[in-house]
Amino acid sequence: RHIRRSPTPVACFYSATMAWNPTAVDKYLNIPRHIDRQLFTAGFIRPFIVGGLEKSIMHAFAKRDLDAFLERLKASATEIGEADKGYLPITTAALHASANAVQVVELILDHKLKRVRTRSDVSGFQSILVDPDEIRSVLFEPRNEILSLKQVEKRLTTNYYVVQRLIEHGHLPAHVEVNAKSRLKQRVVSEDDI
Repeated sequence: RHIRRSPTPVACFYSATMAWNPTAVDKYLNIPRHIDRQLFTAGFIRPFIVGGLEKSIMHAFAKRDLDAFLERLKASATEIGEADKGYLPITTAALHASANAVQVVELILDHKLKRVRTRSDVSGFQSILVDPDEIRSVLFEPRNEILSLKQVEKRLTTNYYVVQRLIEHGHLPAHVEVNAKSRLKQRVVSEDDI
């Protein structure tokens, strides 16, 4: 029985370091394929050979570049200890914090997350652990100067109908923003306008 295989990329060498196709990168970094694509799109991992539209030409990534990426992620991390509770791998922590893995990677690389840990018994990307509560607090800081319509009702000690009429008649300027937690659009009012 003959099994038809897709064209295999040729292993190549770049400054004495092995280069891989995207599938090998996923295994080496220990990340799911969709996260690999997100990191690539965001520019965190870059190929040294850019693939084309043909199926036989794939991106090629240098091992040293992938190692450098992991080292940057682990730069401020400490080994997880017994007292460290609630830490999760980046992909899982992102889900718990209503964020995505790329946002968490940005926070780590920008040194906005202070509680970053590593596990020596796990390799690559999955060895980096973060606290979802810290992610939420950094990404979704409450902005005091912006009020939801419900907060406006309470501040003015009135009801929804009155707030809507004030907005409709131009007495209370409002604009639309995306809610950081629910990611839904909502009308908000500046605190200065009340």
